[in-house]
Amino acid sequence: MFIAKYTIDNIEQYALYYDNSYGWDAFHEDTFSPLTKDLTIIILSIKGNSYQERKEYLRDLAITWQHEFSYLSWSYGELATIQDFFYTNGKRYGLIKEFKENAIC
Repeated sequence: MFIAKYTIDNIEQYALYYDNSYGWDAFHEDTFSPLTKDLTIIILSIKGNSYQERKEYLRDLAITWQHEFSYLSWSYGELATIQDFFYTNGKRYGLIKEFKENAIC
C-alpha cells in the first residue's frame, strides 16, 4: 500500500493506492499527465535488516506521514486503513505509546 501526493494544474491531489495491479494502474493513470509536479510517495511497508532498523524506519515513516500527509482530507475508510497499519506495526515494534501521544493511531 502506498500514498501519493502530487500537483496537476496547481491543484493538489492525493490518493491511497494498494499494491495490486489495479492500484498501480490507477496510480499511473492519475500521474501520467506531463503537468504532474511535486510527486511525493510514501510506501507503507517496513524495511530494515534488524529489529532496531525496522523500528527506526517505522518511526521515520510515521513522522513523514504526520508532516506530509496527515493534514489532507481523507475518507474514513482510507484513514482507518492507514491508522490500522500504524497501530499494528506500532504494537509490533513497541511504538504504540509514542504513536498515541503524537495522534498517529
